[in-house]
Amino acid sequence: MNNINIIEEAKLTKEVKRNLIEATRRYLRFNIGRDSLTEGLTGLALWSDCSETISKGYMKLVSTPTRCGYNWLRLTDEGARLVQKWLDAGITLDEIEEHLV
Repeated sequence: MNNINIIEEAKLTKEVKRNLIEATRRYLRFNIGRDSLTEGLTGLALWSDCSETISKGYMKLVSTPTRCGYNWLRLTDEGARLVQKWLDAGITLDEIEEHLV
């Protein structure tokens, strides 16, 4: 079974899906075993690329937003639940990185 299907089942907008996939990739590559899903810095994006993800409650800013620069993000409890669902389904780093291409 292709685990990427679970991402498609979430029915997210393109921006939200992209940010959550990137959060999952960052967690698998850098944070696994060190930080919980809500504590790790799992996003780095321009405001224009992350504002919808924040407004829908999947991620939050780590510090004061910078509208013309990059912002560090963390998953909220809601975002962490969704990403954990993907991880529980057995999604791998290779599958995530292949999906980002």
